Amino acid sequence: ATPFSGRGVASFSPSVPGVVLVSSGGLWRSTDGGASWSHVLATSDQIEAIAFDRTDPLVVYALFAYRATVPSTCEILKSIDGGQS
Repeated sequence: ATPFSGRGVASFSPSVPGVVLVSSGGLWRSTDGGASWSHVLATSDQIEAIAFDRTDPLVVYALFAYRATVPSTCEILKSIDGGQS
């Protein structure tokens, strides 16, 4: 069982086995292939995409869509600690 539900996206680290990031009511991180999860970012905004940098396993990008603004806007956030923050 997972601690989240609903629509979301997932990304698996290409270079660190077992590291998975999932968006659902924020951003969740697993280091054991999904057996346990840490809620690393709480947000009501939709995370549309998550991508690990293929050359640096500590760099992760997340694309946020802010639909409450008019017009809708997007923002890309970057983590340099493998998605821990």
